[in-house]
Amino acid sequence: TLRAFLEAFREDTGLVVGDLYHAVAEADGPQKGRFLFQQWAFKKELKELYASKMDADLLEWLQERYEGSPVELLPEGRAYVQLLVSAQNDEGTEFKTPPVLYRWA
Repeated sequence: TLRAFLEAFREDTGLVVGDLYHAVAEADGPQKGRFLFQQWAFKKELKELYASKMDADLLEWLQERYEGSPVELLPEGRAYVQLLVSAQNDEGTEFKTPPVLYRWA
């Protein structure tokens, strides 16, 4: 789930995820600018959306969020997807994070 991913990231790194997205969010198309999660979303609608997806299967949410993308997100036979994360510690210091591979069985 999205919640499990966020908790595992925090447990493994000690950092809080600020933004979580796939690189396709930076490409032109209907998915442009869409995040899977934003800790500090300003719009009420986005806060409600992210809250409603906390217990959603992360792969299903990824496919739903980036539906219509010009890029195939989950090629057949691949058991991982690369996600981009911005993160900070409890004091608010931002950390540069490498892309994260989310794997499944």
